[in-house]
Amino acid sequence: MDLAMLPAGPNIAVLQQGLDLIRRLEDGLYEPETGRPQAGGVGMQFRHGMDFYFCLLAGLDSGEVDYECRQRDDRIAGDRLYAAERMEALIGKLETINDNDAGRLIRTRGEAPAGAGHDSAPWAASSVLRELQFLFSHTVHHYAIIRLLLAARGFETGQAFGVAPSTLRYWEQQTGHPAV
Repeated sequence: MDLAMLPAGPNIAVLQQGLDLIRRLEDGLYEPETGRPQAGGVGMQFRHGMDFYFCLLAGLDSGEVDYECRQRDDRIAGDRLYAAERMEALIGKLETINDNDAGRLIRTRGEAPAGAGHDSAPWAASSVLRELQFLFSHTVHHYAIIRLLLAARGFETGQAFGVAPSTLRYWEQQTGHPAV
């Protein structure tokens, strides 16, 4: 399948990168370190990013995407094999988004500030394609955190993991060599 032809192609590619990493990890690296809060774990970072995609997909029919109403499936955060299954399913759903879907106008609501009620966050006009662009950047950002968490535990993710494509292109221009 030519991902460049799909509106969610960049998202699928970055999620596939994450799926490949999940499959390479041992359970002990995926789960949070003993004595550390689960928020510090690699699995929690993957879960957080996937939650945002699930929100987008859940809101496609209604045209309203509320990112505060995330599933927060803790099993994704703690069970590497289950996370891989959910990531595969997510990729499969993103493959079905077509150009008509991508051009649809939708409303989105982000998170309210801490201490404020959920309804205090305003709704904003957007499109499915714009949200896919946001989710791509959000995913790369959390992959950078995953990269740091794993490096602290002695695991190398690969040079391109958690690095924005524009940064990879810049590095290539500077060195004359692919950064991958």
